[in-house]
Amino acid sequence: IATAAKHDIPVIIFCMNNSLYGLIRQQQNWFYDNRRISTDLEYKNELCDNEERGIDFVKTAEGMGVRGELVTHYDDIKPALQRAVDSGKPYIIEVIVDPDPEKACEFSNNGALNGFKYSDKINYSK
Repeated sequence: IATAAKHDIPVIIFCMNNSLYGLIRQQQNWFYDNRRISTDLEYKNELCDNEERGIDFVKTAEGMGVRGELVTHYDDIKPALQRAVDSGKPYIIEVIVDPDPEKACEFSNNGALNGFKYSDKINYSK
């Protein structure tokens, strides 16, 4: 993000926020019989527009001079992407996804993406 800001590179970043170090947690589940440490990033953040997501990646990006927005509904993804393209600047779009790897993005032991499912926390239906 900082590199894009410094060099004014019009890259669009999608941040799939599951409030975890998800891949590290997945490895801990596989190799350490679900014993986990230091992978949960969810906490109450009263300064955040979605208080339960912990780190506000949009504000983090804004602190580096990059525009961004939080997407909380499926219908908002396309307009957010259009705003990002129209800006002609670096842009971050943060999407809250379910922290359960069975419901979100899961990788296999060889690193292959097994699939993506939307969060139960967001109403994606129309």
